[in-house]
Amino acid sequence: MADWVVVYSTGAETHAELMRQMLVSNDISVRLMNKQDSLYHFGDIELSVKGENVIAARRLIEKATE
Repeated sequence: MADWVVVYSTGAETHAELMRQMLVSNDISVRLMNKQDSLYHFGDIELSVKGENVIAARRLIEKATE
């Protein structure tokens, strides 16, 4: 996973899924890594994109979270 970069991290599953869908709809491949504890649900969910898509992904996420 060396060529994948984390562009978004959240503790809310719904936010992570909304951002993932937004990136996919803009033709950006996304990997979702759920690092939350399965019992207590603390921790983060991370979205990663390929290196060449980092700038575009960050711009889309920034625009969506304004």
